[in-house]
Amino acid sequence: MKKLTLLYICLIVVSQLCIGQRKKMFLGFDYIPAVATEFNSASTENNIFRFSSSFGLNIYHKLSHSPLYIEYGLYTIDRGYGYTVKVINPNGQLFGKYRRKTHQYYLSLPLQLGFKVNNFYLDFGPSFNYLIAQRIKHDKKVINDPPEKTASIGVGSNLSFGMNYTPRRNQGIKYIVGLYGNYLFKPQYLNAGIKFGIKLRLK
Repeated sequence: MKKLTLLYICLIVVSQLCIGQRKKMFLGFDYIPAVATEFNSASTENNIFRFSSSFGLNIYHKLSHSPLYIEYGLYTIDRGYGYTVKVINPNGQLFGKYRRKTHQYYLSLPLQLGFKVNNFYLDFGPSFNYLIAQRIKHDKKVINDPPEKTASIGVGSNLSFGMNYTPRRNQGIKYIVGLYGNYLFKPQYLNAGIKFGIKLRLK
């Protein structure tokens, strides 16, 4: 975790040196409802998706005299998957069913390069992730099954595009609505959803 944090800090420092004189800086808050799943050749169950919610804080720097910007922050991301389990009685008849959901909670440190034209934006970049908790649920009930063996540190990528709107009467605020994707390379978790954000100008 220390090496991962040091790498992240180094990348931020380098990006700041590349920016030079900043024109604008904003503090952002994001909420991301999404669908979570895992890409695993061993998974044969149907409907391995479930809903998830993620939250984050970020710092947004606009490059002077350019449509480019960089953004970095700290997010909590609920990764994992879910599927339906059928319960069969001794006679071979369907007795019931429930949803088994695996939750992998990560702290994520994204570093994004973005491009904004008029009210539209596109940004992408790597993310550095640390597993902080695991939980398994049957429907809404938490169970005590042993957690899955998952690496505590992982590298991923982010992609988002949509609308970045600044009201004419208030240049100190931005509203963000866009499509969002976050992919973790190992294990292969994908979260895809909609990002709702607000950014407040700091300087």
